[in-house]
Amino acid sequence: MFGSRGCKSLFLFLVAAMVLFASPTCSDTKDHVSSSDVPIELLELGQRGELIARAREQTLEILEGQNSCSAWFQESDADAADIFRSLHFTLTTSGQSQVSVMRDDLGFLVYRHPWAAKVAPFAGRNALIFINANGPFFLRDSPVDDTVWEVVRISRRRLTVGIYDGDTDKARMTILLHELGHVIGRIPKDDDPWSGQSGRNTEEVLRHCKKEIASEAKRTSPFSN
Repeated sequence: MFGSRGCKSLFLFLVAAMVLFASPTCSDTKDHVSSSDVPIELLELGQRGELIARAREQTLEILEGQNSCSAWFQESDADAADIFRSLHFTLTTSGQSQVSVMRDDLGFLVYRHPWAAKVAPFAGRNALIFINANGPFFLRDSPVDDTVWEVVRISRRRLTVGIYDGDTDKARMTILLHELGHVIGRIPKDDDPWSGQSGRNTEEVLRHCKKEIASEAKRTSPFSN
């Protein structure tokens, strides 16, 4: 029915169709984004991207080791280190930049620091972590909301991440481990900034990872934080 030229054309058409239907969908392609792209993406963020890249490598050292911290994450997902390696990062320059203050039911002052980072709960591989350029990932202190100066007579307040000062290696590793906890469901969501859940989640991360964080910071920056 077909001549030799027609058979050849039909063959090429069938091969093209097989390639088309065998190709991954857009969602499949997203699932296979190479983690090797992440360092390149971070370089494009300039100096702050370099700090994220440094913290990412330090955190990977912890997660790829045999220690209580990596074991704790692996209880939730055996591939925790690989999942962390796949995560992407972006900067948010419009994030909260001031320390907010309110009184609790007993009349004590409660401070809400600028948030450090955010990610969707159970986001899984290739999740995007938003890092606040105005938060403790990069800064050691922030201005206090001047609308409450009638009760707070300070203009700036030191930022902390758990027991660590902001803008330190230990704080940055803690932040990234905290966000990984959300990605794999190791810690509960903490969307309400006044609930205190975020602080409790950080305490839980440090309960399992403080030793490894301190060790990695000493190994990579023995004369700094």
